[in-house]
Amino acid sequence: MITRRKLVMAAGAGALAPLLLPFACLAQQQRMRRIGYLSGVNFDNDTGRRAAFRDGMAALGWVEGRDYVIDARYADGAAQAHAGLADELLAARPDLLLATGDASASLFADRTKILPIVFTFVSDPVGAGLAASLQRPGGNVTGLTSLARELTAKRLQLLQEAFPRVANVVVLVDPTNRGSVAEAKEMEVPAARLKIRVTPIEVRQAADIEAAFKRGAALGVQAYIVTQAGILSNQRQAIADLSRRFKVPAIAPITEHVE
Repeated sequence: MITRRKLVMAAGAGALAPLLLPFACLAQQQRMRRIGYLSGVNFDNDTGRRAAFRDGMAALGWVEGRDYVIDARYADGAAQAHAGLADELLAARPDLLLATGDASASLFADRTKILPIVFTFVSDPVGAGLAASLQRPGGNVTGLTSLARELTAKRLQLLQEAFPRVANVVVLVDPTNRGSVAEAKEMEVPAARLKIRVTPIEVRQAADIEAAFKRGAALGVQAYIVTQAGILSNQRQAIADLSRRFKVPAIAPITEHVE
């Protein structure tokens, strides 16, 4: 079974194809290419994405260790860590930059207008200023959007269809993540239409997860909505455990939370 995560990362490798074609025939004769890779989660939570990316590159005829190396950095869900890690990767003089998530992509785009940048899991590349449009991104940045913001109304609808009595929910949001904040904002109109009360609770660090569930229990919430952010993806096991412990359903924008 091909998961959405694997499909996105393999497609991310496919997005590199136009950038790699000029070098393909000479790959083994030239110096090894270096890819700077910045992820918002930790190493363990990123293994599936790395494997999918390697598979996608192999399908293009590029083998890690022979034709390219990945210089990877992991923010481990800490928003404040991204900037320093991005600077480290740029200092290594990569041939290409690969970003997963809004924060990583925006930092790279702010720091270079020359190096090619490919992103995955960005919720709104046009709104974030990474692309002029989805059809013609322009500049040195391209990639794949998760459409997390656009699908917020559908997730609310699915939640209510699965649990018709749900009328009071908490939205877990990272206030430092532009995409996460936009998702939470996007829920206001469809929530009002569906007569669902939405209470945003900020999550800045791992310890905030349990505190959010305890606050939700005090408020009598009946479900949790997880927005797309590195800290929330990194703590997806904790969110699943707490959802079972407090006996409330949760819905999230990426497959890993369900797995």
